[in-house]
Amino acid sequence: MFANEDPFDRVARVALGLILLSLVVVGPRTLWGLVGLVPLLTGALGFCPLYRLVGVSTCRVSPDQITSAVGIGAHVWHAVQDRQRGAGSLGRNGASIAILPVIAARN
Repeated sequence: MFANEDPFDRVARVALGLILLSLVVVGPRTLWGLVGLVPLLTGALGFCPLYRLVGVSTCRVSPDQITSAVGIGAHVWHAVQDRQRGAGSLGRNGASIAILPVIAARN
């Protein structure tokens, strides 16, 4: 599940969702306000299933950039795990794990 909503789109969805949800408590007090859960959740998650079906994305970050960021995060995770197991200064694939002292300092 990749983000397919721009930050402006997300904020607008959350605002619309909250306005619609307020109809349950304030105003006509109707359960139709629960429809506001849909834009609220899609805005909070940054993913719209309808956008996915239609093939639309308002997100400025491409899925390739998200995948590469996830890959970097996974690489750092494996490096941390190797360091905890005492694997030495080289992690998987021979990559240097010089970033680990920075991560350890934050903890």
